[in-house]
Amino acid sequence: MRHIATRVVVAAAVSVVATVFLAGTAQARRSTPTIYVTSVRPYQPGDKLWTVAAPLAQITPYAIGCQRVPSSGYIGQGVFAQTTQEYASSWQWGDASSALAFTWYVKKTDGTTQTWGSSSGSGGSATVPANIYYWQVQNNGSTPQAWNVCYSG
Repeated sequence: MRHIATRVVVAAAVSVVATVFLAGTAQARRSTPTIYVTSVRPYQPGDKLWTVAAPLAQITPYAIGCQRVPSSGYIGQGVFAQTTQEYASSWQWGDASSALAFTWYVKKTDGTTQTWGSSSGSGGSATVPANIYYWQVQNNGSTPQAWNVCYSG
């Protein structure tokens, strides 16, 4: 068994670690890897706060990866933020940084929703047919929030 650990370091020295275990067989390489997503620390006064849609994180050429949403700072109540577009069939996200309510979406490149859901603050996952998507979130909480999101194809 081969162990591959990928570490993506994002703004404000926040790191997301995606650990993937792949067996040496061709069948195992086609299976969906296991990804562990950590939460973003809670908002603190003085942190960057987006009150309009946050800019996208820098796109990476990897088939498997993680992004912080928004790429820096936190989003206020009612504000949307999203990942870059990625070819993926599996999306996972950690708890909201302030553990408050949010609505999440997995969207196609044309903006239509493939799947969505709401959360009281907990992380989750979604499996969709492999395609190019982005993960979007709307903060429904009263405190600014951020998320760590991972994807794989």
